[in-house]
Amino acid sequence: MEWQEGYSFTAAILAVDCTHILIRRPHIHGDEYENRRGHHILNVQATCNAKEKFTNIDVSWPRSVHDARIWRNFSVCRVMSNQANTLLFGDSGYHIVPWLMTPYQNPNTPEQTAFN
Repeated sequence: MEWQEGYSFTAAILAVDCTHILIRRPHIHGDEYENRRGHHILNVQATCNAKEKFTNIDVSWPRSVHDARIWRNFSVCRVMSNQANTLLFGDSGYHIVPWLMTPYQNPNTPEQTAFN
């Protein structure tokens, strides 16, 4: 069963998020990859489709780079702005645009809660 079943979306559906991956300290710019615990981290952004298969992965950013900056430079962001009939879901760290849905940060109504 695909996770969009039961919802009235007719568009193709993708999801996007960032995650941190533990790495060895890079020789160049190693401090940019270090978190507050002293671990060295890659900030990885990826999309997956409704079948939960990765459709795009970007592993080129250090931990110190904010998710929003990665998104602005993500190839999927540029492609999606020109796509019709495709919908992307992201968490509240992403900015809402016509083709990217994010949850309400503080839902105030039953409808907003149901939307989330």
